[in-house]
Amino acid sequence: MPSLTPTLSSTISNANTAFNNSWISVENDQDRTIYAQAIYNVNDSVALGQKGATFLSSTKNQTGSWHTIQVLTDARFVELKSEWDGDKVSDEDIFLAGTMIYGLFTSITLASGKVIAYKN
Repeated sequence: MPSLTPTLSSTISNANTAFNNSWISVENDQDRTIYAQAIYNVNDSVALGQKGATFLSSTKNQTGSWHTIQVLTDARFVELKSEWDGDKVSDEDIFLAGTMIYGLFTSITLASGKVIAYKN
């Protein structure tokens, strides 16, 4: 099943002409016009939940292969190993509920919180 990824912008983008009619204005308290667009992701290998998911709420290390982590309640990680060589996650970093973390994850250890990790 395709996943939806919202995009917010202060101007309507014409780069994706197939989606020009899908832009909608979003009310906000910033006294400016914001537009939103839903973009379908039809790549089978990254569709959320298509290959299953792992619910994590304990501090026990979990290994596997995941492409997206959805934060359900504010969370901290002791370890979050991925294929990415960027900055490492600290257990002082707080990921707020609703956050989506994208990557190729192989090991997840929560310090606190609840997440769903979508299988690769």
